[in-house]
Amino acid sequence: MYFRKETLDKITIFLVSLSAGALMGGAFLHLLPEASREVEIDKLYLMVLASFVFFLFYGKIVVLAALPQRELSCSHFRSHEFNRRRFA
Repeated sequence: MYFRKETLDKITIFLVSLSAGALMGGAFLHLLPEASREVEIDKLYLMVLASFVFFLFYGKIVVLAALPQRELSCSHFRSHEFNRRRFA
């Protein structure tokens, strides 16, 4: 294998997320022309923009709610600890 098992385990979830997002994005973009026949184009653009903004904030809220409180309070120091471990 080209990657070590530890490295592959770390990047697999990111690669799966990327591929799922690409598939969903492709499907979504292919549906836009059909939606433009049913809805006025100005309203369609507004709905698309509002949907992206909503799901961006929704994703951020879900991630923050999943973190324990102690990790939220010391995230700055945690990043320094990560850098020390990475370069040590």
